[in-house]
Amino acid sequence: MGTCVFKTSDIRRCVEHALSAPNWEMGYSEGDATPVPALLFVHDQGVYVMSNGIPRDGKDPADPKGGSYAAHAAGCDPSIGAFDDWYGMSRDLVGGDDFAEVVTVQPDWLELCANFSEMHIDVTSDAIEVTFVKPKTRKKAKA
Repeated sequence: MGTCVFKTSDIRRCVEHALSAPNWEMGYSEGDATPVPALLFVHDQGVYVMSNGIPRDGKDPADPKGGSYAAHAAGCDPSIGAFDDWYGMSRDLVGGDDFAEVVTVQPDWLELCANFSEMHIDVTSDAIEVTFVKPKTRKKAKA
């Protein structure tokens, strides 16, 4: 298992949507879980996260059946590169089985997205851990 690397510029849209949505889908655990803003961490066609907010954050707002916006992990986007590349990277990082895990959005994640360049999801056989890394440098304005 490994570390999935996401750009915070992509993740921010998912976090904002989850926080602003009026309702949430909690994935397969929905019957047991109180609906809260979260990211769905998914492995199927690549590895990605998306908002659990309802209504969905459509890729194309004019097309309600257009699917949800997804932020892909580095090297795991099927729209970029050859099948063997993204498929192999996805399997190396999270294993061979498809899954959807709920990762609850924390209150400071929008601020962390603004201050860090990457969000990492570390995956082991029994845990998923989220960290924000690579602080963004602030440029001083010229006087």
